Amino acid sequence: MFVKMRNLKPSQILPPVLFIILPLILFWRWLILGEVLYWGTVMLQFWPWWELVKESLLQAQWPLWNPLLGNGTPLLANLQSAVFYPLNLILLLIPTAHALTLSIILHLSLAGLGMYAYARQLKLTGFAATIAALAYMFSGYIIGRTQFIVMVQAAAWLPLLLLLGDRLAARRRLLDALWLAVVLAVQLLAGHAQLWFYSLWLTGSYIVFRSWQWSGSQTDRPNTLNPRLHNGLARPESSTLSPTSAPVPRLTVMLQAVGYLALAVSLALLLCAVQVLPTVEFLSVSPRNDGAERTFALTYSMWPWRLITLVAPDFFGNPAQGNYWGYGNYWEDHAYQGILPFILALTALWYYFKMRRQPAQDLNSEVSASTEAILSVVPFYAVVGAVSLILAMGWNTPVYLWVFDVVPGFSFFQAPARLLIWYTVAVAVLAGIGAQWFESTDQSRPHWRRFLAACVALTLVGVSGQVWLAGRELTFLVATRNLGILLIIAVILLLLKPASTGSISARERFWQGGVVLFVALDLLWVAWPLIPLTSASVYSTPITSAEALKDQPYRYFVDEQFSYQVKFDHYFQFKTFGPTDLVHLQPFKETLVPNLGVYAHLPSANNNDPLVVGRWQTLIDLIDKRLPQEQARLLAMMNAGAIINNNPVPTWPTILEREVAVIQAVPKPLPRAYFLSHAVYVDDDRGAVAEITSPGFDPGREVVIIKLEDITVPGSESAPEQMVSARIVAESAGRIRIEIDAPAEGFVVLTDTFYPGWRAAVDGQPVPIWPANLAFRAVAVQAGFHTIDMDYHPLTFTFGLWTSIVACFIIGVAMIRLARHSNNHTSHSNSKSIINNWKNL
Repeated sequence: MFVKMRNLKPSQILPPVLFIILPLILFWRWLILGEVLYWGTVMLQFWPWWELVKESLLQAQWPLWNPLLGNGTPLLANLQSAVFYPLNLILLLIPTAHALTLSIILHLSLAGLGMYAYARQLKLTGFAATIAALAYMFSGYIIGRTQFIVMVQAAAWLPLLLLLGDRLAARRRLLDALWLAVVLAVQLLAGHAQLWFYSLWLTGSYIVFRSWQWSGSQTDRPNTLNPRLHNGLARPESSTLSPTSAPVPRLTVMLQAVGYLALAVSLALLLCAVQVLPTVEFLSVSPRNDGAERTFALTYSMWPWRLITLVAPDFFGNPAQGNYWGYGNYWEDHAYQGILPFILALTALWYYFKMRRQPAQDLNSEVSASTEAILSVVPFYAVVGAVSLILAMGWNTPVYLWVFDVVPGFSFFQAPARLLIWYTVAVAVLAGIGAQWFESTDQSRPHWRRFLAACVALTLVGVSGQVWLAGRELTFLVATRNLGILLIIAVILLLLKPASTGSISARERFWQGGVVLFVALDLLWVAWPLIPLTSASVYSTPITSAEALKDQPYRYFVDEQFSYQVKFDHYFQFKTFGPTDLVHLQPFKETLVPNLGVYAHLPSANNNDPLVVGRWQTLIDLIDKRLPQEQARLLAMMNAGAIINNNPVPTWPTILEREVAVIQAVPKPLPRAYFLSHAVYVDDDRGAVAEITSPGFDPGREVVIIKLEDITVPGSESAPEQMVSARIVAESAGRIRIEIDAPAEGFVVLTDTFYPGWRAAVDGQPVPIWPANLAFRAVAVQAGFHTIDMDYHPLTFTFGLWTSIVACFIIGVAMIRLARHSNNHTSHSNSKSIINNWKNL
């Protein structure tokens, strides 16, 4: 191995080194100054989730339950907690804020390396593959989402899926299917189901397309997609066909590939069953169990005018400049991949259609078999790019509405603009192909010169507009000027392309270096402002307002409307990133909007998660827009002893008053655990909602119990309406012990979320847990002193863990044996070849 590494040429070493160094240059402030990501979901979601996961793992406990948010909620079952994602092991080695930032850097490099490897699989040269890799790893889709950590993690694995899919389509071997299963599993564990779903559609479509092409090259029938390119697909090594075997029917080849794909997907789900099964259980009790609500799901559909920003990213402003004025936010529709890669992608399309129009007798003299093989993927990515743009527009076209209603799976996800991942891959691959086969010929140079003149005119229009309208913030003029300048440089570089002579000359290497440098600088220049960083101390600075709540045995609640205003009207506006210093961000932390209470280990009745328990969400929805006395009753029932708002209720006591928020005490909050002897029984959630919202309901005198089937309920007709506080004597994330001296037969109510997997025992005897007051837990007790233990042991996790372990073992053994068999077969074939060659001498 070391001998092979010593024999590597500089041109083979440079691209991987480039993909490692460039992300570090982009994040130089982290590397030199220790500044970290913070904006939006990084601070509000990923740091709290990953910090809780880290704490549990360091205590040698599975991070199954999160007791601090939403009256308690699953933690591991939240897919975005990414507990089992292998690369998240860095979380255990360095502070969480630095781990989040380093994760982005590592996955940018991984995205580049993966796209480079896939492009090389397509027989692109190192130069062309580098262009494809840069266009993908620094694409607007990925860079614009650096605050969505798990999306970047998932996107980094997509090129490797395509590489393995290409091999699977060509060779149709079990070993390739197993490798595909492993990478599919890793990508799913990265934590973003939506991007995994889109990746699966793209990879599956690609395998079907490529197997159709391979089957065409292995039969006597012409390739109907491109009759002049059907011989361009050279038979791969280890193909299912031997030189003497009969041609395999086209349908058989495709069915084999699809069968291996189905096997890979099934094995991937088994490999990550430990994550998938708890997540599916969580989804089944969430408001999204039947899919996302239509209006919510179609939010962040791509604004059609943003098609302009495919080449002029700041046409409608930029949040880094504080002047974004387009629809929605900047990053959801951001798909810029560099002006030169865009031109080269169009060049690849033009070159492909030129070959189709060329007379068949002239084809072989101009185009080699390797060229034909590379061009064979062009129609697939041309269609994928177009489909991606159409579907990303969501409700702006009727196409996605049909897909949303008809195609299974799409209705579970928000933001159709995220389908731009397909366009991003397509442009990157096509740019690599265009870079390899672009030629500046005598016939084409006049056209490029005319285009250059048009680019100069475009630049002058932008500059003139800025001069005439000086003093006004007209982003489209600046973007027009910048587009013109970049086009001028790009066209000049293309005109300077040396003529190909068969071997790469020093002049051509210099030109390739100039192209790579221009593409990298263009993409880094656009990317750098989109990554706001701040001092790592923003995560460790104490929250003074939390000190006022720490000694209270209650949760706190943040008004939903106030929380929205603080986040999106004040600190995380879509039109600007705002100041990044601690002086600006510390007051934001003081508001304790969800999920900032985790920083101070304060239990909150709120939960800023994409997946929540449905009954809990129903209760939260009931609180919104109600009169103060009705809100007080529902908040008291949730064990919320304090509310944070900017519109205080005059009759409620003030705990702490800040410039942007007031913390008030909720009247008569219920203890976290208490006993009630009087119960009202209902049959379902609707009945429970009717009872707890009725004017006469008093949660301090009675509890609403949703009856479970085939279980006898305690009688309460003659029971006194008496509440007794229970004592919590021991607690951890997934376990709680309660002591109560019950004066009569009744229920011990715990204001923690009712959720499958929790088990209860009274004095060591298992008892059922009842849904209480719609969203909480209750156990029945007799009169007297009792010890109640509740433990969270979800069967989905236990079964999933053993399933994943067994699947890992079986697949690992199978891969080792298949790899050895493949090596032995290759050695045997090489030996026979040597003997035959010796005989031929």
